Amino acid sequence: MFCTERQALSFPNIKIYKKSVIKQADIKNFAWNIGNIYGYPLDLTAQFVCATFPAWFANTERTTVERTLRTTRGQVNIEIDPNLLSRLE
Repeated sequence: MFCTERQALSFPNIKIYKKSVIKQADIKNFAWNIGNIYGYPLDLTAQFVCATFPAWFANTERTTVERTLRTTRGQVNIEIDPNLLSRLE
């Protein structure tokens, strides 16, 4: 729905369980890579993050996620790929 309909929907019956090896920064980088490819605004991407991964972001404001979507500091499992679009061609 995020990619095809440009919507961040909540699916209360589907739960993504938190794993300690995946951090907030990993999920934000993952979402930023998707949003960047599709040219989505940061607020929509942050809304997607909060709705899809509430186990990680239950105590985090959407505006905070929006401001920190692209994480370039520290060790992360999912890196930002600013050239992702060129790799798809």
